[in-house]
Amino acid sequence: MPNELKKTTVIFDFDSTLAESLPEVKKIFIQIAQDLNYPQITPKLIDRLIHREIKEVLRELKFPIFKLTKMEKLFRQKIKLVIKNIKPFPEIKKTIKELKKLGYPLGILSSNSQENVLWFLKKYELNDYFNFVDGGSGFFGKAKRLKKLLKKEKLKRDEVIYIGDETRDIFAAQKNKVRVISVTWGVNPKSVLTKYHPDWLADKPADLLKIIKNYDKLK
Repeated sequence: MPNELKKTTVIFDFDSTLAESLPEVKKIFIQIAQDLNYPQITPKLIDRLIHREIKEVLRELKFPIFKLTKMEKLFRQKIKLVIKNIKPFPEIKKTIKELKKLGYPLGILSSNSQENVLWFLKKYELNDYFNFVDGGSGFFGKAKRLKKLLKKEKLKRDEVIYIGDETRDIFAAQKNKVRVISVTWGVNPKSVLTKYHPDWLADKPADLLKIIKNYDKLK
């Protein structure tokens, strides 16, 4: 196949990248704090910390790392109960459909469960647009999960772009030498994302289409 016809595989994060889940995520972390006996974690505190890096948040809350696995399990259980309240970001469906129409293979890598992601995609008639969905990566396990996904799907690093809304998405991509687009409509704001030098920043879903098309032209 001629190189110019080889389309880049585009892998999306799910929560706060495709799905507008942050309001529900905030509520869930308050519930988890109560379940794990952390009454000092209030809605006001969550609002103040939510846009920081997750390691910084856990450090300020003095949340022990050994409880992280339990927190992740509780998160997936609780978000399953409210997934019906979560919608795609405005214009993201249009961007996904256009990418697929242009022949780009699409996938998802998420810390959310695969079951939740697939339910969401089916509800919003997006399941036919994605070649693969990988869910259930740990909050700090995305780099390893991305490495396994590349191997499983037989993807070369220079033929992939990963899209996410947090610094941990940047770290996962950079560790695997994969190009990354950071979106500014999710958890971490542009001021935080920029510090870690993603390959591109996108302020709205339409920017993703422009970035990916321009990248393929330069390959």
